[in-house]
Amino acid sequence: MKTIVFDFDYTLADSSIGAMKCICYALDKLDIKIMDENEIKKTIGMSLFDTYTYLTGDNNRSAAKLFSEYFIERADQIMASNTFLFPDTAKTIRKLYKRKIRLGIVSTKFRYRINEILRREKLDSYFDIIIGGEDVSCHKPDPEGLFIIMKHYKIEPKDILYVGDSIVDAKTAYNAGVNFI
Repeated sequence: MKTIVFDFDYTLADSSIGAMKCICYALDKLDIKIMDENEIKKTIGMSLFDTYTYLTGDNNRSAAKLFSEYFIERADQIMASNTFLFPDTAKTIRKLYKRKIRLGIVSTKFRYRINEILRREKLDSYFDIIIGGEDVSCHKPDPEGLFIIMKHYKIEPKDILYVGDSIVDAKTAYNAGVNFI
């Protein structure tokens, strides 16, 4: 395996503090009662539309759009400073890179936010490509992000390993025909 692509949230980093604050902010702005913290945590890594729908049971597109706007408004202020790499992430990334393994990221988190966190941690130069939520027309489990990576590297599905933490990530890998851990 010469190419490893990672999910970001709960795979390389813990953004739960920032995500919780942003979700609570958005729900409060919509005058929706804040729910159980454990239920909110289950949504981390989902698209904002799916997060809104999961938490409220409402699939109204305009309400979900407003939720997303409030979430992003708050995330632009606090998300990066409230996201922390897992203890072994930096060491693992450096070891893989040293072994000449190409590294990428496919995440629903915005690429500019991932880049900000990686720059802060001095890991930005280790990743050749980062596909964030703003880079795809369909979010995971749609395989579009992984297809972009394969096209970028000019590789086949058998040449890529996707590393994630959720059923959504596993479905994304399956839908792209790539191996998954």
